[in-house]
Amino acid sequence: MSARPKASLIYDGECPFCSRYVQLLRLRQHLDLQLIDADQHPDTYPRLLAEGMDLDKGMVLKIHEGLATQTYHGAACVEQLALLSSASDRFNRINSAVFRQSARSALIYQVLVTARNLLLWLLRRKPLAQR
Repeated sequence: MSARPKASLIYDGECPFCSRYVQLLRLRQHLDLQLIDADQHPDTYPRLLAEGMDLDKGMVLKIHEGLATQTYHGAACVEQLALLSSASDRFNRINSAVFRQSARSALIYQVLVTARNLLLWLLRRKPLAQR
């Protein structure tokens, strides 16, 4: 049995930013991580939406420790990912420096969500809510 907590990172696989971000993160040293592309699991988006988490507004990280589950969405998700990522490469060091503080993380994350929506529009890809 693994001593590392199990975790799920749920993201929009149609979003080039989201897909690349989850590929670049180095989290497996700290977590038994499962990456979940919401496009590959159609029941995921409505279930999370019912829980108050819109994947069009942010990724979701669920960390399972025993019977407890901690859930992080949007800016809180990337902040938690920054805290858990290794400093093994330049991307993860920059990610950690940028997103480790809540206030800064929230501000920058809103800019990234806006950029994501613009990019999806330019690529003529629909948000998850419209797929």
